[in-house]
Amino acid sequence: MISVRTFRFHRFPFLRKFVSCNGLMKHTLFFFFFQFFLVPAYRAQTTVSSVKHVGNTVELTVTSDKAFYVGNNIHVLHIGKTVFKHSRQSKKSLVFLIPEKDFSLLAEGETMWMSYGDRFNAETLSDHYIQQLAKQNPNALWHLGLFSKDLLKE
Repeated sequence: MISVRTFRFHRFPFLRKFVSCNGLMKHTLFFFFFQFFLVPAYRAQTTVSSVKHVGNTVELTVTSDKAFYVGNNIHVLHIGKTVFKHSRQSKKSLVFLIPEKDFSLLAEGETMWMSYGDRFNAETLSDHYIQQLAKQNPNALWHLGLFSKDLLKE
């Protein structure tokens, strides 16, 4: 164990005051300092709320309890290896416009996920890896579950 005297404070100057505090103060500072890192970050609930026919398109609506970021990029819907980029956005929902012909070609049980920007290659990602990326990048990638044509409401 490193003693207080041999510890190199020049690398971590904030620890000098911490080590010189009394016991109660050390525990209090330790608790409040590390509580920030131990408390899990709030993750917004993002789900597919509706899928319906509108003319020659199918509208797939993704909603969240936290507003989606609006910037210089677009949100992209991935269903299996197929990518859909046409959407309209309100504060807490995105409506993806899928041509009816493309919707009929989608396979049951494919992974549905959404990304902010088209920086993830759907061809090479497995379902497990997508779920990991969604946990690591909660504001850039969302895992939406498995696709089923039963979601479609006429």
